[in-house]
Amino acid sequence: EFFHPKNHYFIYSQSRKFYQINPNATSDLDYFHFLGEIMARALIEEQSLEIHLTSSIYKNILKRSLELEDLKDIDRELYNVLQKKLDEKPSSKNSNNSKNNEEDDGMVFTLEFDNEEEEEEASDEDENEIPCNSNQMYVDSKIEHRLKGIINEQIKALCDGFYKIIPLEQIRLFLPNELDLLICGS
Repeated sequence: EFFHPKNHYFIYSQSRKFYQINPNATSDLDYFHFLGEIMARALIEEQSLEIHLTSSIYKNILKRSLELEDLKDIDRELYNVLQKKLDEKPSSKNSNNSKNNEEDDGMVFTLEFDNEEEEEEASDEDENEIPCNSNQMYVDSKIEHRLKGIINEQIKALCDGFYKIIPLEQIRLFLPNELDLLICGS
């Protein structure tokens, strides 16, 4: 009952196999703290909860990196767009210097030094260019925003409640699917 979408704290994933945190449920963070405590207490007392949360929630609890695959059940359309972005081959400025074939990806980098900010737009003519895969950086930032950023307060409250009962150090070795199995049973 605690996790049922009718309570508006969780919603079904697009695949309807898992529960995910409702990004609009920001009014009662104590509820998420309490749910974290319940999940940890159930784990200690070997009581299965009949909930299957998205892998990204378990990864957040375990402080693991989020990956594109974690997005698949939550937002299939965004997953497909980002997968295509990763499949794109980075354009090589050496293979074709024609301005007609170059695309501005609009990336802006902000550097902060001694409380002063300087913005520099990425440029193909930069002689001190740092090689990086801007597609991967873009995808990683989208994943972080969609799977953590928009629910950051709820995730923090859930984790704080969980860690109040079971410290992170005691569960850190588990994989997300193992934590799911421990909490939910088979």
